[in-house]
Amino acid sequence: MTVNRQGLYAFVFATFAVSWILAPSADAAEVGSAEQKLVDTLSAVEFGTRDSSSASGACVGYMAAIRDARTMRYTMAGLLQVEPDDAVTATCQALVTAVGAGRFSASGFRELTLGSNLDAVSYEFGRFMRAVYFAHRELSEMNEPNGVDQ
Repeated sequence: MTVNRQGLYAFVFATFAVSWILAPSADAAEVGSAEQKLVDTLSAVEFGTRDSSSASGACVGYMAAIRDARTMRYTMAGLLQVEPDDAVTATCQALVTAVGAGRFSASGFRELTLGSNLDAVSYEFGRFMRAVYFAHRELSEMNEPNGVDQ
């Protein structure tokens, strides 16, 4: 029997990702409040009433309360190819960039973090990961001298 490794990896990642998003929190009221504040921050970025730098800083603070920070930090470090200690900052910068560019939305983030329909949450998770990944690559390329990898 031949094992399709790509399919297996995709299944394992998808299972982990959905369980991470839907994982219960120690203090659901605090988590919901942090998620709502981040949704509000992303909405302000979408409408041009909040600058990217302050929104990214606020995002880092909100992310600490949203879910198991350790799990998210290591997942995003692997996805974005950054050190685990830099993962939340890199994720937030990329998320705010993606929202500001119209490649992801506050309503998508609301569905991702506060939604109850597993299909819709899974769909938004895929959109979130894609948007954050490509925004991070774009930001990384802008920060490389002469566009050359170091």
